Amino acid sequence: MDDSVPEYSSWASILGVAAPAVIQSLAAPLTSTLQTAWLGLYGSPALAAYAAVNTSATFALKIFVFFGDGVSAKVGNLVGQKDWHGLFITVLLSLLWSASLGTAAACVLLLLKPLVIHHVLDLEPRVLAVVAAYWTVRAAAVPLAMTNMACTGVLQGLHRVTLCAALNTGQAVAESCLSAAVLLGGVRFLGAGALVSMGWASLLTQAAQLVACLTAVHAALPHQHGSLRGAWAGETGPRQPLLEEEAGEDEPALRPPCADYHPASTAPLLVSDAGGSGTLPPDAAADGTDAHASAPSPANHQQPPPAPASASRAFLDDGVNMLLRSITLQATFFAALVAASRLGTAALAAHSVVAQLWMLSAYAVDGFAAAGIVLGSRLAGAADDSDQGGDAALKSLRRLIRRCCMAGTAFGAATGATYLLFRRPLIRLFTGDAEVAALLGGSTWTLVAAMQPCNGLVFVLDGLMYASHNFAYVRDYMALGFALVFAPALALELWVWPSLVGIWAAKALYNFWRAAGGLNLVLRRFVREHQPALSLLSPHVQLHGTL
Repeated sequence: MDDSVPEYSSWASILGVAAPAVIQSLAAPLTSTLQTAWLGLYGSPALAAYAAVNTSATFALKIFVFFGDGVSAKVGNLVGQKDWHGLFITVLLSLLWSASLGTAAACVLLLLKPLVIHHVLDLEPRVLAVVAAYWTVRAAAVPLAMTNMACTGVLQGLHRVTLCAALNTGQAVAESCLSAAVLLGGVRFLGAGALVSMGWASLLTQAAQLVACLTAVHAALPHQHGSLRGAWAGETGPRQPLLEEEAGEDEPALRPPCADYHPASTAPLLVSDAGGSGTLPPDAAADGTDAHASAPSPANHQQPPPAPASASRAFLDDGVNMLLRSITLQATFFAALVAASRLGTAALAAHSVVAQLWMLSAYAVDGFAAAGIVLGSRLAGAADDSDQGGDAALKSLRRLIRRCCMAGTAFGAATGATYLLFRRPLIRLFTGDAEVAALLGGSTWTLVAAMQPCNGLVFVLDGLMYASHNFAYVRDYMALGFALVFAPALALELWVWPSLVGIWAAKALYNFWRAAGGLNLVLRRFVREHQPALSLLSPHVQLHGTL
């Protein structure tokens, strides 16, 4: 294996990805946190309306989080394999599907607006007065935000993490400045009220970011190897061999994902007979050559790259699994919002503050999750390839997992300690309402602070699971946790213990479940998946001596 591969697990490599990713991930939640603080000073009805609309719009956006982290993992994998055709197809599909599904999500939000604000959420008349118009503006921004998410995923996969951070930070700073002008300076857009004007500020800055993101994606793509239009038409650009060996003119030395490419230099040493047992290829047994290189078959290396329709189906299969996972997760936040709305306007305002504090550390720790995605995907691929020193890569993968989990837990612990030490100043920062402050200052605040180490671990595990590509497993354990842990706990709060701390206790139990499932995935399934391949390859490495 190349000497640089084990360094993917070094602290320098981890922090090199994590530092700009933290800035990128913190940009949006810091803006939302500032808006929450300013709205808290503006009035509890405005803060409650913001919580209702923001949670609903975020639900529609975050269920498609696959366009961010999932696309990043796929693009990074394809770049590592130098599969340029697959890269351009994936980028094109990401942009098209994000724009299409973003538009569909906005339409669904607009259709559901009367049902949600009048029947699902138990809002007081003074809150209803400002919700409807703000809902419309926030829904209109969803397609822009979702396409920006896909662009960010592409750029991160292309290792343009610093550029991603600059684009996201620029949008966040612009939105924060406009929000301050609206809420603190009295500026209004199109004669609308304060909350709706803040929504217009978000929409305008998202549109500006989209133009910048599309320009950046176009500039970052390796156009010497193809184009988006050519990839969709089935054209392929020149390919570089993945390994340092020579590849013939008619012998592409690449294996794009979801296609059985078997170049002579990397063909499998075992083939399955009709009964499923593994045997040496006959030609290899005779003279050390690869049967796939001489005998045509439907699965040999001469097979053309996957068509756009086939690539789209594979992309959607993974996307659907992660969509269901994200729906389950966002459903916990929406259900918590519904439960909080039944406790009154003050409780709903306090719930909004707690939600911001709960998620603030998530986005900060997300930098280490990004390191898990980018570096973990590389090491997982190298661990499956004995030519690249699979044993060393597997050890490096374990080290990366351990260090990312340690960093996430430590960062969460530091965040929780900060919340406890600065409880009163933080509460005063978010609200001037005595009733809201009283709801925040009790056991709910203590629970949120105590959960931060677990939350930090969970958010890092979320990144590592993208590197594992075990999307079906993630879908299943998230759904089971919702049914077996979160739903019963929230039902207990609704019927037996109506309180804000009861709502967040249900969320805490769900995160304990997520931590257990995530640890099982990355420490057992993810790492062990690569061990059988290594043990099978080792005897044949000795036999052939060419790998």
